[in-house]
Amino acid sequence: MEKGANGLSVCSPLRNGKLYRARAKPAAPLMRTSNWIILAVGIAFAAYVFHSLARTEPVEVIQTRLEHQGGKVFVAGQVKNTGSSARSIDLEVHYYDRNGRPLGEDALQLNALGAGEVAAFKSPPHTLDGVADFSIYLNHGRNPYGN
Repeated sequence: MEKGANGLSVCSPLRNGKLYRARAKPAAPLMRTSNWIILAVGIAFAAYVFHSLARTEPVEVIQTRLEHQGGKVFVAGQVKNTGSSARSIDLEVHYYDRNGRPLGEDALQLNALGAGEVAAFKSPPHTLDGVADFSIYLNHGRNPYGN
């Protein structure tokens, strides 16, 4: 069989003056079995990572509110230890104005929060003008790497 200038097969004469036309090769399967296995392993790994990260925080904030009382402002709420052992935790409360500018912060320590226990917290009242929002940061202490 001959190939033309563009690389495609062309008809070539056979015996008795008959032309021979090449058959097209069957199309390759969309994905080979090995590709399906690699895809399945990748999906399983991603599912494992998402499952592992779902419960990385052993203590979670379950309720918060910004309170104004007698010209003073404070944050009150509850935290729950979802871990399997007792732990202490530091809470940082940051206060912001309407434009997101920081106005102040507090640090609270909750000691010996038992497994499954819910504890209430309340930041000290402050005289801060213009407090419109707040954020809470849970500090679990240093990680095993010292950070």
